[in-house]
Amino acid sequence: MRLDKDLAHLISVLEDKVGKNNVLIYLTSNHGVAEVPAILAKNKIPAEIFKQHYIIALLNSYLKAVYGEGNWILDFSNNQIYLNKTLIEDSRILLSEFQEKVIAFIINSNGISNAISSYQFQNIVFNRGMSQKMQNSYNQKRSGDIMYSLKSGWIEDCSFATNHNSGYSYDTHVPLIWYGWKVKKQSTFSSINITDIAATISMILNIPTTPMSSGKKLEDIFNIK
Repeated sequence: MRLDKDLAHLISVLEDKVGKNNVLIYLTSNHGVAEVPAILAKNKIPAEIFKQHYIIALLNSYLKAVYGEGNWILDFSNNQIYLNKTLIEDSRILLSEFQEKVIAFIINSNGISNAISSYQFQNIVFNRGMSQKMQNSYNQKRSGDIMYSLKSGWIEDCSFATNHNSGYSYDTHVPLIWYGWKVKKQSTFSSINITDIAATISMILNIPTTPMSSGKKLEDIFNIK
């Protein structure tokens, strides 16, 4: 309610100062949110809490049994596992082989639906489904060595009632509202991506899109002659 009041105040000031037809506002969100697993389970919809700390502890024990003592896992967060690549290299183990061992172990964990290594992201182009969404989130310099996705309705164990960080529609389907300058009064059921915002703003300002822009221009939402 506080956010709604702040937005109402902002829009009111803009309209008073420059006029609605001289300002363009778009409103969206960086993510959605998962349903609360307890509520889903109560309604007989499969959903649970993923105990990532427990799974990582089991994985660490498994890796020590296979490769010997060592701090094989440096960190894990945001559905990603960061391996100790220095130790792996010093032990003369192929990183891709080590990653496959990790995937083969965690994929059997209840709650994990998919797991992909950085080696696969760098050598395979995924064209659809959850694998494509995961690849879109992969950054060669910053992402973990293994990225995994949970089953629909599952969330990682956290201090909140629910969370976000998946490729499912409840996390990726967000509102996009345009208001003001030459915007038509309409709703659309067409597929629109958040990446379309930058391309559309570039069109309005009559400037080139950035070299890495992948969005399309949303020409149909404006009354432009």
